[in-house]
Amino acid sequence: MDFINENKLYTLLAILSLIAQAYTLIKINGAVSIPSNFFALFWSLAVSIPVLLLSQAELDPHGIAFISLCVFFFSLPSFIFRWRKVAKKILPFCYKFDSHFLKLILVLCFVFSFLFSSIQLYLNNFSLFMTPLDIPRQSNQFAVYRNQGLYQYGLIGQISTMVTLAAATIGGLILNTEVKIKRQFLIAFLALLPCVFVMLTQSSKIYFFNGIILFSGGIFAHSILAGTQFSKKKWLGILLFILLIAVLFLLSTFFRLEPGFNALIFLKTINSYLFSEIYAFSDFFCYHIECNKYWQTYAKYDYPIGYFTFKSLYDWLSYSYPLPAGIYAESLNYPAYFESNLYTIFRGLIYDFGVYGTLVFMFLSGLLFNFFYYRLITKEFTPAMLVIYLTFLMYTCMGYLSSVFMSRYLLILIAFIYAILWANHVLYTKKCFDFFDGKAKK
Repeated sequence: MDFINENKLYTLLAILSLIAQAYTLIKINGAVSIPSNFFALFWSLAVSIPVLLLSQAELDPHGIAFISLCVFFFSLPSFIFRWRKVAKKILPFCYKFDSHFLKLILVLCFVFSFLFSSIQLYLNNFSLFMTPLDIPRQSNQFAVYRNQGLYQYGLIGQISTMVTLAAATIGGLILNTEVKIKRQFLIAFLALLPCVFVMLTQSSKIYFFNGIILFSGGIFAHSILAGTQFSKKKWLGILLFILLIAVLFLLSTFFRLEPGFNALIFLKTINSYLFSEIYAFSDFFCYHIECNKYWQTYAKYDYPIGYFTFKSLYDWLSYSYPLPAGIYAESLNYPAYFESNLYTIFRGLIYDFGVYGTLVFMFLSGLLFNFFYYRLITKEFTPAMLVIYLTFLMYTCMGYLSSVFMSRYLLILIAFIYAILWANHVLYTKKCFDFFDGKAKK
């Protein structure tokens, strides 16, 4: 058996172990929404789909096996909890997210997102009066500015990001409180249009994906807390929603290409954005453990422990260290297939904690997220538990690119969403409950 065929066999076994973990966890624990189950299912899809679509590209199996091991350690603490014996939690009316306060916040976030995004364009010397034909050129130029370090972010940028992603979160939470399709469409429009605007005008796919995660997470969280399940119509709506995301993503990718591109260049660009991260990490991991074959060498960093995982916290404490525009200087280039400088969350974890330390980190993070989710579904509702669950969804999904805790806007976004949910909780509790005896008012 030659080297490549051997690699393919071991890669297949590693992928099957990921799929088996996801199936076993869902079979034993139950709902997909449980953090361990969701984490395992996400990574089984995140690994198997790129490998299936780029099967002709060479892939070392050691990195896939390590990801499978990380999923195992993350999921291990879930067996402490008795998920099957948890009764379905039906929220009282006053805890549902159909308050006028949240709807007002959604509208305000929508308005302020466009306002501050426009100011951001103006501060970076871009025109506010664009025609549809101007958008591709401006989007591409904005990406060039950002890659060259000429992009001015500052306070305006932070506010723009905060209200844009908050609109997506609030929209997801209140979407299912409406019965009429027209109202649901309006809420989705208000929640997601700011993300689409930022992606198309500023070539910012990361914010767009974060918005999609938070919007979907809000819908997911509301269904969990309300004790409802997705109907066939909702699943059909989700499928159409995914197709819409794909179209918007392709449109944004098209804007980034230079004139005169062909179909192969376009396909390579799509592969680079969506499917290259697993291959890039596997190559890095192969180099890190001094395996037989890797495509390139990788830099070593003497930064404080946890910097590549919790960079936003270090920045907040005014301890900042230089990093390239794309986090890492290296870019794995597999001719005719993809080019990527994104290596998933696991490269940063290995830099911060080492191989064995990463497994310990996975175990502890799995313990914490499963514990807080268990509190969310078994104890009285508190905004903090919901915000932690939304953070978990971002931690998992954005981990395909890098650690979400590197994002400079994350801490302020979490605090802002918590403040909104806390205010809604207090206002709505006063409306529905008597503070003295705790009984619901008629």
